Amino acid sequence: MERKTIELILPESNAKVILYEFLTGGDFRAIQKKLLESTSINIKDVKAPKDISGAAIMEADDFTARLAVKSITDSDKPISDIETFMYNLSIKDSSVLFEQVRKISTASNLSIAAKKK
Repeated sequence: MERKTIELILPESNAKVILYEFLTGGDFRAIQKKLLESTSINIKDVKAPKDISGAAIMEADDFTARLAVKSITDSDKPISDIETFMYNLSIKDSSVLFEQVRKISTASNLSIAAKKK
């Protein structure tokens, strides 16, 4: 199944980022796994994990961005090393990109009823 995509033009670099409209169930599980690698869960109290480090959250954000980005072109040249390209963006471009990734991630987790609101 081919997922729909959206196009984002970054304001400073003018790079064109193609992002998936939603994350898959597999993507979501991979993100959860990434976060849970840095914590432990007490089986007697299976509520939410505790003490997730800020670094783990940042790592999960980077991981989520990599899953959400289908491709990037800069000056009409495809970027093969997307992760390095994202790390080298200006703060403004990076903020715009990660804000869009957060929206995609949040929307992927909303119920159908919540999406209609």
